[in-house]
Amino acid sequence: MHNSSSHFTRIALAVGILAATSGAPAQNFPITSDQKAVANQVAQTGIPVEDLLPNAPDTYVVKRGDTLWAISGMFLKSAWRWPELWGMNLEQIRNPHLIYPGQILVLDKSSGRARLRMGQAIGDPAGTTRLSPRVRSSDVGVGAIASIPFHLIEPFLNEAVIFQTNQLETAPRIVATQEGRVLLGRGDIAYVRGDLGGQREYRIFRQPKPLRDPGTNELLGYEANFAGTSFATLEWKAKNLPYGSKVVNIVADKTQVNTLGAVGYDDEGVKTKRWDLIKEGKLVNYEKIRDQAHIVGQKESDGCCYSQSWQDVQFQRMPNVSLQPGPAKLSVDEMVSKVDKGIYIAGAGSFSIDQQRFNFQFGGQLFFAIEKGKITEQLEDVAYQSNTQEFWGACAGSCDASDYRLFGTFFDGKGQPAQVSSVSHGSATTRFNGVNVINTARKVG
Repeated sequence: MHNSSSHFTRIALAVGILAATSGAPAQNFPITSDQKAVANQVAQTGIPVEDLLPNAPDTYVVKRGDTLWAISGMFLKSAWRWPELWGMNLEQIRNPHLIYPGQILVLDKSSGRARLRMGQAIGDPAGTTRLSPRVRSSDVGVGAIASIPFHLIEPFLNEAVIFQTNQLETAPRIVATQEGRVLLGRGDIAYVRGDLGGQREYRIFRQPKPLRDPGTNELLGYEANFAGTSFATLEWKAKNLPYGSKVVNIVADKTQVNTLGAVGYDDEGVKTKRWDLIKEGKLVNYEKIRDQAHIVGQKESDGCCYSQSWQDVQFQRMPNVSLQPGPAKLSVDEMVSKVDKGIYIAGAGSFSIDQQRFNFQFGGQLFFAIEKGKITEQLEDVAYQSNTQEFWGACAGSCDASDYRLFGTFFDGKGQPAQVSSVSHGSATTRFNGVNVINTARKVG
């Protein structure tokens, strides 16, 4: 499902933590000056006990597959603060990237401050292992634990390609497709002119952009544009994994009155309609045009093929996509009254989304503190971070239809060459629990 730059607004957030996961192989990353500054500061005094999770363990044995991110999530309310976890045991662990399976971490909470130190192996008060001369074997995969799971940063790794010469001039070219289709999916046939060299896997590029030195105009190479991917693939959908909590219902609708994207027919002459995308937290459908419908076994288009003008080529564009209001009567005041500590966010602000439309950071226009069921002082420099599944999985409910309203953008960009379209997003005030909230003006040190 395609994301635009607009965002569902008026969100009541209950402050919490991100879920910790594990995954990537260990690497020898350098320690940044900012991380070292935080660690040195915290190493002097520890951190306040109230910054620990209520269920933080007194001891923990590092296991294969652990990451600094996951271990931080066991002790601290925010796993993003892993440099502070390192600072808590700075005297014993000079480089946090070199923590190994089998080591024991002990939480010291004396004097109202928390520090993390290395413990001794159980049954070995000297902390010493006696070695004898014999052949020993070990798994080559055993080593220091990773800093952060690879899948959390993979979408941020840019896949742009630079060719030293215009290699695409001699590369095989697609000259025709099955039934003249513009978009191709699994099982479709494409006819190619040129030698494929026996290869069975390919990457397809449009005509590359020449890159020139701004001073001398020397040709430096050619940029091959990579648009991105999506985690919500057909294979992912087939696993029936949760996209969000059971209260999440998101619909596509090109017929909704007073929306920016409402029309009677698309640019292929298909009558527009409304259909479910997310139902009770499960991904149930996609947005499709005539060239795509057969990929999912559908006999007709969803009526969402458009171009921005008569002189542009039409292609699949996002319809109005909206979060449905809650079915039970619930006002904003009633929702806020049940939040002990949170932040009320109104309006859309800055945004950052990765290439897989998975990890993101959003801001807002106005921010207010929620304390013991009441909206109190105004806040500033607020943003929240999450990923798609965690965010929608944290959705605890929406106000009723009386609070539902429409927002939108005239500049939903897509394609190459780029085109824009107008689209609306609707929602009522919605509560999310356990979303990571940050202060964007805070500096380390």
